[in-house]
Amino acid sequence: PYVKFWLGSGSEQDSQKTSTINNDLNPRWNAGPYNFRLESDDDVLHLEVYDEDTFTSDDLLGRLKIPVFSIVHGEPNVSVWIKDQLEDTAHGELEIELSYCPEAFMGA
Repeated sequence: PYVKFWLGSGSEQDSQKTSTINNDLNPRWNAGPYNFRLESDDDVLHLEVYDEDTFTSDDLLGRLKIPVFSIVHGEPNVSVWIKDQLEDTAHGELEIELSYCPEAFMGA
């Protein structure tokens, strides 16, 4: 599987994704960091987990939406671990580490 993610204020075309981990029901990506330019503190991070298929379209395994408000108004540059059940599936969870780094895009 792999995870595709984007901010709600952007578009799915602006999405980023992890690498695919094959033949694993409990993948650990340990990827990143991935950076997004945050336009509003009421934005939502969308994450979708897919099973990659070679000859057919990839299968959606579940999704998760994370409001960034509490992270943005928390302590800057401090990681927050979030672990939650995936939506649109009977089983599955996603655990991610997020942080708000206000200086990441300064001068960019």
